[in-house]
Amino acid sequence: MEEPDLHFIKMINAGERVVVNNCAFNYLSQRIVFYLLNLHIKSRQTYFARAGTTRDEDSYKADASLSAEGEDYAKKMADTLIRHREEERERLIKRGGPDVALKPLTVWTSTRRRTIETSTYLASLGYRVRQRSQLSQMNPGVCEKMSEKKIRAEYPEEVSKHEADPYHHRYPRAESYHDLAVRMEPIILELEREENDLLIIAHESVLRVLYGYLMACNAIDIPGLEFPRDEIIE
Repeated sequence: MEEPDLHFIKMINAGERVVVNNCAFNYLSQRIVFYLLNLHIKSRQTYFARAGTTRDEDSYKADASLSAEGEDYAKKMADTLIRHREEERERLIKRGGPDVALKPLTVWTSTRRRTIETSTYLASLGYRVRQRSQLSQMNPGVCEKMSEKKIRAEYPEEVSKHEADPYHHRYPRAESYHDLAVRMEPIILELEREENDLLIIAHESVLRVLYGYLMACNAIDIPGLEFPRDEIIE
């Protein structure tokens, strides 16, 4: 493409050179250029894990510490992941792959206490842990600590709206999944820039949005994605 009157972006050799032509772009086009400038094609693994359980599991406002079970989970999750990475490396070597050291593993958590404490054991083993405020869970608003039955009784109209569009709907004083995705845009760009293997420890709502982005899920399916606490997603 060489037509000078057209709008286009050319990326040559995955970032060696980028050509942006006729740049009278709107907001979205500018974001696309910025996004492309952050891409690379180096191989790396991304892992998702839930934070451990707390003493006050259902409270958004109470930034509770891990329970004894949560601390036990954090150690077992970390040991399982470390063992899995080493086993993957050994399998690769057996198939004729290069005998090289594992890539460094970086750990991201939100700024909430439960996710930070879930990463403490990994930090003690020397892994780099970084906290990101954008990774905090979705704000439940007035529905915090309310059972589904109570929400249906007190906010029947909101429930109907939510069931019609679970991705965009927000309960009073709450965030929607779309709000969460917009808030996490800087994290997604940083995720694309990251060259090390990456473990993200976060609330299920955050993992849904990140997984939906990486796996190109339909927006309407994102609120229904499940991440059991006894699984690490790779």
